[in-house]
Amino acid sequence: MINEVETPSFLKLLQQLLEIGGPVVWILLGFSVIAVSIVLIKIWQIMLLSPESTTTAKKAILLWKQNEPEQALSLLKISKPLDELLALSMEGLRQAEIPKELLKEELQRVASLRINQLRSYLRPLEVIASLSPLLGLFGTVLGMIL
Repeated sequence: MINEVETPSFLKLLQQLLEIGGPVVWILLGFSVIAVSIVLIKIWQIMLLSPESTTTAKKAILLWKQNEPEQALSLLKISKPLDELLALSMEGLRQAEIPKELLKEELQRVASLRINQLRSYLRPLEVIASLSPLLGLFGTVLGMIL
């Protein structure tokens, strides 16, 4: 009877790698899980907002130029940053008593708020990207000492 050679499963290989690598590999594994999660969150966020989509904005501007501001405002989806800024500017231009400088400041405030929302979670990704090579080097030195 021929003895069957047992092929190691992925989990067994991962367990062996974690045992050999020690605590530094555990930390790097945790960093990689966090980094992949952040990347997936950012992809999902950008896909939902679709900031590159300008079709409704172009249609709204065309309606605005044709002197139909109510239809232009109703066409815009406020969930998208560009549409939100366009609707805010159209509403501000419709109200003649609002100074244009105040409208410009409000548009800048809302735009910077939306940009900061898109930048969220990028700082932890930067920290992980800068700490991971140092941890790898530390693990190598620690392994050589042991």
